Formats: sequence, C-alpha cells, structure tokens
Amino acid sequence: MNIFLVAGPDPHAVQSVWQTLQGLGVYEVSPSHRDGLLPQDIHQMMGESLVEITTAVDVEITSDTPKPMRAAWRELAADLWLANLQHPMWGWHMSNTAHLLDYWLDFDPHILLVLAYNTPAEYLQQQLLGISEISPQLVEKHLVQWSFTTETLLAQYYAASPRCVLVHSGTVVYQPGLLSESMSQQWGIQLTPAATDQSLLAATPPCGVDQYLMTQIISSFPATGELLQELEATAHVPSYSGSHPEASVFQLWTQHIAAQQQAQLQATQASEKITQFRTQLNQARTEGDQKLVALTDAYESLLLQLDEAQQETEHYFLLNQNATEQLQVAQQVSNFWQRNAPGVITVNLCNDIDGSNWYHAEDDGRWAGPGVVSTLQMPPVLAGYYVVELMIQDAMQPEIVVGMQLGVVSGVGSVQSIDLVHDFSQDSSLYPMVSSGAFDLATQHHSWVLQMSLPGNHCPAEAGGNDTRRLGLKLKTLRLSRQ
Repeated sequence: MNIFLVAGPDPHAVQSVWQTLQGLGVYEVSPSHRDGLLPQDIHQMMGESLVEITTAVDVEITSDTPKPMRAAWRELAADLWLANLQHPMWGWHMSNTAHLLDYWLDFDPHILLVLAYNTPAEYLQQQLLGISEISPQLVEKHLVQWSFTTETLLAQYYAASPRCVLVHSGTVVYQPGLLSESMSQQWGIQLTPAATDQSLLAATPPCGVDQYLMTQIISSFPATGELLQELEATAHVPSYSGSHPEASVFQLWTQHIAAQQQAQLQATQASEKITQFRTQLNQARTEGDQKLVALTDAYESLLLQLDEAQQETEHYFLLNQNATEQLQVAQQVSNFWQRNAPGVITVNLCNDIDGSNWYHAEDDGRWAGPGVVSTLQMPPVLAGYYVVELMIQDAMQPEIVVGMQLGVVSGVGSVQSIDLVHDFSQDSSLYPMVSSGAFDLATQHHSWVLQMSLPGNHCPAEAGGNDTRRLGLKLKTLRLSRQ
C-alpha cells in the first residue's frame, strides 16, 4: 500500500498536483469508520487542542507541542488507516503547516511526500491579479513572501528526502507522465496515466510576457533569482523550459533588441568622443599644424567608427523587424483556439477556423451558410460540466436564432443536444445578443464537433438587395468554459 501526501505553500499548486495524482490512479482518502473523520477534521481537532494547551500554559505552538495529545491523535489516524486499507494507493492534500506535516511523516514511515511549488512570476500574477495600482514596494513585498515560503519548502524537502519529490505544479498538470517518471525513479512506483489523459496538450512554456517578467525579477532581485535556480536544480520536475515557436521567436526578438541597444550605445559613445575631439581640435589650432594633423586623423577614425556603428544599428533593426513578423505569425497559428484561462476556450470567427458551412470572415464575425447545418472542430477537452456562449452579431430573422439547435457530435457520430437560452439586446435591432447553454461531457473527448442547425436561411437578393448569398446568422465568437 502506498500513501501520498501533497503539500506546499500555494493552495492552487497543491490542488493541481493532487488532481494530477488522482488522474494517475491515486484514490482520495475515505473517512474513518468509527468517527467518519477525514485528515482535515483531524487537523482541526489538533489545532483546537494545541490552542487549549498553549493558552493554559502560556507558551507558543511548536513542533513539540502535540506530544500531550499524541496518543489520542494516533488513535484517530489509525482508524483512518483502517478505513483505507482496501486501496492500494491513496492519499490527500493539505496546507503546508510544519507541525502537521511532521506529525504525519512520523506517524507512518510509508507516507510519501509530494511538494508542489510555483515560480515567482506565477506567484506575482496570482497576488497582483485585479490590482490596478502596482508599486515596486508591493512587488518586492510579494517576492519576499515567495522567498520565505520557498526557503521553508526547500528545508522540508531536504529533511524528508528520499521520501519526497519536489515538482512544479504547472508542468505536471500538462505532462503527468513526468510526475509518474519521477516517482518511478525515486520510489520504484509505477503509475500510468489513464487512457483518457493521453491526449492532454504538451506543457505550454511561459509566454513572452512571463519570460520578460522572470528576467526582470532575476535581474532586479538577485536573491530571488538565486533561490529560484536552487529550486529548479533541486526539483524532480522543474518548470517547463522546452522550445516553442512563440517562445523561440521571443528569445530571438529580445536578443536582437539587446544587440541593437548595444550598437546604439556604441554610436552614442563614438559621438561623445567626436565632440570631445572637436573641442580639442579647436584648442590645438593655436598650437601648430602637427598636432592639428594628428587630431584630424583621430577625428576621421572616429567618424569611420560612427558610420560602422550606424550600419550595425540598421542591421539589427532589420533583424528585429523580421523577428517581430515571425512572432506575429506564431501568434496567428494559435488564434483559432485561444485558452484565456484554465478550462476556458474562445473561438474567434474573425480569424481562420476549422469548420464547415461558413462564409468568409468579416470584421465582426462570419455568416453561417449557404446550408443550414454549420460545424466547428473543437480541441480535446476533459470530462466535465461545460457552459457554451454564442456571441451573435446579427441574424436574418429572430426566428432563426430562436429555432437554432446546438449539439455535440462525438467521434462515434452521436449528437448530444444542448438547450439554449437567448438573451437579445435591448436595442431596437435586437443585436448583438448572446445564446448560451450548458451540457455535461461524461468522458473526455479527443476529437469532437459543435454542430449548429438552423431552421432556415434567406437570400438578401430575393428582397431586392445586392447580396446573393443565403445567410442564417452571423457568429462573432464562441466561448466554452469548464465549470
């Protein structure tokens, strides 16, 4: 029997790693038989007992404080163990509280610890989300907090090794196989991702903004950068640092910018030296032709250096333009499926799409037609409860929107219908408006299609217009979010 305990300073990182472990076949802890208690309930009872003890004797809570109550707590934990004997692999996640972590590791030497962490850039994004005024003092405050909790995390890792693996939460979420491989190397435990997990996307490296932010953190706060290097070097699964079109182009772009700035600096320095020599030349005119000739040669030499520096600046400027164009192309590749947040997918019909029965893109969306059944190919998603929102820019008749039928077409060809609610605009034109609905995917879909069936369409030319197309409704965006 293997027991896994996931802990760390960031609750979001801990929760993500625990869900990954569950996807690898680890059962979530069942309540004890006698009292129906979970580890969290035992933690609460331990905390309440510690408060009573420390209040009575007027001492601080330390890792030695639980000793007076250790017998009672061990009895509760033993009952919890008995309730989970039928599971070959089970565990739970918890907040990174030192005395609780030490208690469980001491209670059972078979407990295996998985410590989860995030990078300072990820931590800053979480802490500064929604804050309109961000000051250097606020950034420094959060980085100091990250450093403090990370030093504590590393100390716990060194103390618990080799019963511990240290992992970056974002990497193991998208590549659970790396976590399985690390656990196999560390403990000889073979965990295989379920079949439904094999289609998960490869880990996505930080975007250009994240890389820039990380670079600024490391350069502005050397202590934080050194601690991050130690953390990444120690971790069994460090943060993702692989290649990616957007990331590589961004690196190329930043290199060109740095080279261009260096060339501009050289040109500025050369110009300053020319100014100095001009001053010296004016002074030397009264001292003789020989000194004048020497200074003139030096002046011409510096002019030549300036010309070379300017040519080099123009060269790197052209390279920068080329890198920027490559970055825009790489970004357009992923414009069809935009993951704005975890569990959220947005399809922008003003961009290129993968689907059928759509006219060409316009500035505010695409018309469905000439047929009445239109489709959109969707990316792989996990099983779960989803909400779909159709941002409709226009329609030939309101009855077309009201009579619209939306469904999910799976790989076997079956259609799961989605009931829609239509929220027309209060404007006299009724548009733009939103049609939304919810549906439940019982299993993960590797390749699936959203199918929109309209009750009919119309040709503007039949009513005296110039447009000969048969049009149904104009869809601007589609938003899919996992609840």
